[in-house]
Amino acid sequence: MENNTHTKLLWLAYILHVLIVFAPIGLIINFIKVREYKRLLNQGDHRQAEALEFAYTHHHWLMVSFISSMIFGMIAIGTAYFAIGLVIGVGVLLWWAYRMARGVIMLVEGKAMPSLENWRESAA
Repeated sequence: MENNTHTKLLWLAYILHVLIVFAPIGLIINFIKVREYKRLLNQGDHRQAEALEFAYTHHHWLMVSFISSMIFGMIAIGTAYFAIGLVIGVGVLLWWAYRMARGVIMLVEGKAMPSLENWRESAA
């Protein structure tokens, strides 16, 4: 994947998500871009379909990572009084680190992230 506007914006989004304090800004970028890319893909612009799909899957991956981490992080905080909250918290932290590392590796390799839609199509 060539170093174009999509990949530069993805690098910015990954950096914002890794710098946890700025992750909400990254999430806003992800929401805006996912809607934009989905609209462009639905319009049938096949010239850029591969680049749009690549960027779409990475932004979607980051959104799912952020939202899931927040939900399970709140559960961990809510149950921190009990030992299970600490276990959940460590699990969430490890899972988040894995998602960020895998996303960056796939971005460096120029590969799209697996998505639930792709998984459903390959399973059928």
